[in-house]
Amino acid sequence: MSQLNAALVGALAGAAATSLAALISGWSARWQVRRQVAAQFDQMLWQGRRDAYSNFLAVFYRNREELSSLWHDLKDHQGTGPLRDVTEFESARAQVYALQHASAVVTVHGPEQVAAAAGRALRETEAFFSALLTLRHAFDAATPDHPVTAGALRGCGKQRVDVLRALDGFSASARSALSVRTGAGSEALGPAPTSPAEQSELDWLILQAAEILNLNPADVDPRLGLWDLGFDSLMMVALASRMRDRSDIGLADLLDLGQASVYELAVAVVARRELVRADSSAS
Repeated sequence: MSQLNAALVGALAGAAATSLAALISGWSARWQVRRQVAAQFDQMLWQGRRDAYSNFLAVFYRNREELSSLWHDLKDHQGTGPLRDVTEFESARAQVYALQHASAVVTVHGPEQVAAAAGRALRETEAFFSALLTLRHAFDAATPDHPVTAGALRGCGKQRVDVLRALDGFSASARSALSVRTGAGSEALGPAPTSPAEQSELDWLILQAAEILNLNPADVDPRLGLWDLGFDSLMMVALASRMRDRSDIGLADLLDLGQASVYELAVAVVARRELVRADSSAS
């Protein structure tokens, strides 16, 4: 082979190698972009579900409080005749409508098992409200000779228990759906305690979270955020209240409770406590 031919073959080989490298690089870049887009979509889907579940629980708790208040007043009513203004039942009806909307949002975000659990919780709540309304009408129509029967009261009581059971079912389904995302990775979502004070605070927080969630402390993964563990807005307030009573630290001094892991809360509380102690010593 002449030197000219050899040079030509070498140039062609070099051009081919360059083109192949560019092709591989381009394919790799496109694959990376698609992967990033898929990850962002999964993150948006997970956040949408979390927000929908949290909103449903918040509306559900408002329903439970309002309907339970009506139930206790009806249950404790003595004698006959009207006992509650109709506007209070209209307020409860509005809460039921709000729960219908929240359930529809959960259905849109899915998955199917969570939507089904939300639907059951909604149906049980509607049945409880209907039973309370029927009981109210019974009191309105009651006379000394025809009082409200104990069976009517027991029927409302059973409906109330069914509502609470439906709530437990939704909470379990929601936690399971959200854990698909968080359970896939093994990375910690926050700094691990590095001192006895931080470890003590972590142990206390795990116990509080387990009590609020009605879980075994061993089932509370301190690497996860509170939303991931199953907290809703009312549970957040309950935990914040306990933290404030224990450490006299306001929410403004802490992390965003919805995003912080149990690890991060423990570290933040101890850091804030030490800062307050240092300020007190300096003054």
